[in-house]
Amino acid sequence: MNKKIISDDKIPNNKISNNKISNNKISVSPSDSKSLNKLVSKKSFSDSVSDFDSFKMANARFEMIKKRHGETFLKALNEGKMDEQLIELCHFFKNSKNYFTSSGCAGRILLLGLKKGESKKDSFFHRKWHSTTSFDAVMDGLNESVDADIWFKAEPFILHIGARDEFFASKILNIMKEVGVKRGGIMITKPGKYILELQGTQSISCPVKVDGKIVVSEDYLKLLIKKANEKVTKNYSDLEILFSKFKEVLHKF
Repeated sequence: MNKKIISDDKIPNNKISNNKISNNKISVSPSDSKSLNKLVSKKSFSDSVSDFDSFKMANARFEMIKKRHGETFLKALNEGKMDEQLIELCHFFKNSKNYFTSSGCAGRILLLGLKKGESKKDSFFHRKWHSTTSFDAVMDGLNESVDADIWFKAEPFILHIGARDEFFASKILNIMKEVGVKRGGIMITKPGKYILELQGTQSISCPVKVDGKIVVSEDYLKLLIKKANEKVTKNYSDLEILFSKFKEVLHKF
């Protein structure tokens, strides 16, 4: 007798009592196969079409977003606005099939001007260095008159990485944990748009000029600069380790 093989997860329990079950498959006799095929076909076809349409839409969205951010990166690169330490990393993700970078900073030392409202929109970069800096360079900035309080800051790297879906986003999270990046996670989860944020921890933040007066001693300022230089150097080392692991693990994706 000819029998048709149908996966058991497609068949209601009341349809399989008189049929043979073996290795998660069901041997269905010809008398039952026609009605079962109608049941299976009707459900699986509609579900498959819906899933396939969703899959196509998610991939179309991802490709559109990836293309846009790739163009933004190249424009920033051509205009000299890219942090040198991030150029190779951004090229790597631009050339990958399943990832892109949306924004980021390699880390820096800066003098931040902060007006009385102390809101982000009222702040500005008075001086910034994407490298170590010196006492003379910082003092040059502090001696300049500005209508704002000045904070001395060392900031770690921050990366925003887009992934095609949850599977590829999870690869980034696994790498983050493996290399010891303690701050990070998935910020946005939409079909075709998974955005992750990763951030280092090497930071300093201290007010150094208030109401037009330098409020720290020369010795303390030199200590701040020394510690900031150490932190930014460690930060760039951490970023390089992270990028090396990205290349090692993600090149196959």
